Amino acid sequence: MTRSTQDTKYQGSGPTSPKHYELFDGLKETLDLIEDRLSPEAYAGYLEGNLIKYLMRHKHKNGLEDLKKAQRYLEWLISHTQQQGEHDDR
Repeated sequence: MTRSTQDTKYQGSGPTSPKHYELFDGLKETLDLIEDRLSPEAYAGYLEGNLIKYLMRHKHKNGLEDLKKAQRYLEWLISHTQQQGEHDDR
């Protein structure tokens, strides 16, 4: 799933898609490269780990910014799960 720069931006403060995360003149982002190199299960684990990281630290570090980052990782995890055909709503 290739993310465009627009896909990763939030309005206002919070996570954006800074140039240092874009490779090949903005054609591919670091997160896309990570997804390409990991199995679907490993990539889901990567997303879950980052989601947990931002949820755990938001009260002690970056507050709302970290909650927005957690939200974005959750959105990516949901999208990835849907793409994998995991529609089980347990």
